[in-house]
Amino acid sequence: MPVRTEPSPTASAATGANKRRRGLPSRKTVWMVAACVVALLVVGASVLALHWPFTRAALIRSLEQDSQGQVRMGSFQETYFPHPGAIADNVIFERDATSPRLTIRRLTIIGSYFGLLHRYIPHIRADGAVLSVPAGGMGELFASHSEQHPTSTSVGQIDADGAQILVATGIGDQPLAFNFRQLKLRELSRDSAVRFDASLQSPVPVGDLSLQGKVGPFHRDQAGTTPLSGTYSFQNAKLDQFSGVGGVLSSEGKFEGQLQAITLDGTTDTPDFQLDVGVHPVHLKTKFHVIVDGTNGDMRLYPVDASFGATTVIARGTIQGPSEDKKSKTVAVDLTCPSGTVQDLLRLFVHDDRSPMSGSITFQAHAVLPPGPDDFLSRVRVQGEFGIRDGRYANAGTQQKVDILSARARGQADKIEDDQDRDNKNGTTTVSRDLQPVLSSAKARVALQKGIANFSQLAFEVPGATALMHGTYDLRTRKIDMQGSAHLQTKLSGATTGVKSFLLKVVGPFRPHQNGDKGSTVEVQVTGTYGRPSFAVQPMKGGH
Repeated sequence: MPVRTEPSPTASAATGANKRRRGLPSRKTVWMVAACVVALLVVGASVLALHWPFTRAALIRSLEQDSQGQVRMGSFQETYFPHPGAIADNVIFERDATSPRLTIRRLTIIGSYFGLLHRYIPHIRADGAVLSVPAGGMGELFASHSEQHPTSTSVGQIDADGAQILVATGIGDQPLAFNFRQLKLRELSRDSAVRFDASLQSPVPVGDLSLQGKVGPFHRDQAGTTPLSGTYSFQNAKLDQFSGVGGVLSSEGKFEGQLQAITLDGTTDTPDFQLDVGVHPVHLKTKFHVIVDGTNGDMRLYPVDASFGATTVIARGTIQGPSEDKKSKTVAVDLTCPSGTVQDLLRLFVHDDRSPMSGSITFQAHAVLPPGPDDFLSRVRVQGEFGIRDGRYANAGTQQKVDILSARARGQADKIEDDQDRDNKNGTTTVSRDLQPVLSSAKARVALQKGIANFSQLAFEVPGATALMHGTYDLRTRKIDMQGSAHLQTKLSGATTGVKSFLLKVVGPFRPHQNGDKGSTVEVQVTGTYGRPSFAVQPMKGGH
């Protein structure tokens, strides 16, 4: 029968040595490591049990400390696997009736066990978030009501797609609704900037707005000094929401600075810009450098360069409020036109297919546009001065009257009257054939209010004649009411001949003032409309 033999002590020792040489842990070592792991798990479990951050009470305490207000929530569920965290429904953040109120339909916190050791939460989702801002409560959105500091917990990313910001504008009025298609906040911590990526529909004007950038670190004691920077794109903005203007605007640019003073540089493009007093759209482009107060929406323009057609207008000024209705702001700007054309400007105000006048123009003015329900012309107020060179009238009859006036003033009355007499008998237009087309120039001070332009020191000049006039022009009806004096290059005897004389018929028994050999001066009046003016000569005051 077989005989069982026991391994010798020497063989056993050799086997253990071989195992150690092969790097295999001994059974004792394995048990020691296992014991340490168990001990650590027990300690970790005990610590988490005592300091677990995702209980209802702990979460409310942390959120109240960060928001510096009261926090309420509905149903609550803690999660452990695969990630630690919590799910809270109907979460409400609020302070008082004058402060913004935030509600979140479902708040989902997705943590990590490694992050628990470093007070770090990788991901938070805020579904159905609505921030309601009461009238005049934007300042409260940035205000601090506590000496407490926020928690030191940092968050990798917050997703709030579908969020809304509702800003109340007055009692009984619908709030302005900023509807976010996408809103992502990244790298949230107490002492660093938060990165944001948002796309939303802007309510004023209605359009598609995209924003990318960063803001912070947030200065609670002086919220207005919080830094921010980024880029934006604004598309399909409908300007007809604003009383007096129309068109669809697009804009792109960048911003940087502090909440209370954001430097904004960009461009706009509006292919169909128009004023409600006219029907002719113009292609308006602007390049701007403005400072925006992000706490109240006030703006300072430094400057805005606007161009349409062959005309450039430079604007500097402010857009600020609040107004009496707390809904809109007052625009006050200084306008300068270093180069432009009369026809570009008039197309904004007239309904005719063709501008009634053409020529080059320069002007400078101060304009104020207060808020209100009335149309643009009823609200805008302008004071300034302008100069027109090489002016011509589109209406053939109007231009002919100016040409005849110039010809008479240069002593060509005989030929003009002979042509007019022949035209009246034969139904011809020999006057136009023999006239020399002339260019007009004008300069004046003007004050525009409620759609009526009041002119003072209006100097009008054509070859052979100059006039200094004053009066009004109605931009709606285009009615003219001007009076003043005109100086003719020739004596009255050279400006008219015969008993059929146009001037003698008007002047009648009165004699115009004679300036020796330097010509004649008469008083004139212009009435009618811009397209069909009527000229009359009045006796000089004190004339005999």
